Amino acid sequence: MDVPAGLIITISDIRRAGYCTRGAKGWFEGYGLDFRDIIKNGITAEDLLATGDAHAERVVSARVARDQLAAVPLELVITAEDVKKSKKCMAGAREFAALHGYDYGAFVEQGIPAADILKTGDPDGIAIVRDKLARG
Repeated sequence: MDVPAGLIITISDIRRAGYCTRGAKGWFEGYGLDFRDIIKNGITAEDLLATGDAHAERVVSARVARDQLAAVPLELVITAEDVKKSKKCMAGAREFAALHGYDYGAFVEQGIPAADILKTGDPDGIAIVRDKLARG
């Protein structure tokens, strides 16, 4: 993973990756990290990755992907067909829609703007957007 030097990971990044604040507190304290300081100032991606924890990799990966995809064209729409082409299951798409307040039927019929998917920070959603961009 190519991580920009000095990238700061915030509690918002952690929550966007699917982790709750209470769980993050225990996670950081388990590594001897100052949770209050992280809440206030964030933590460098380098320091977070240095824990060797798979959760850290997921959080940093999601943040890097969001930053890379920030320039996604506003008109780009993710459809059910894109989900299938990305080798993701439709049950996961249904769960994503419910979790993030989207109407699943409307998603299947019309799709969801890629920018909206990226705002959720959902790693699978980000992967689908990235895959569609790679396919052109």
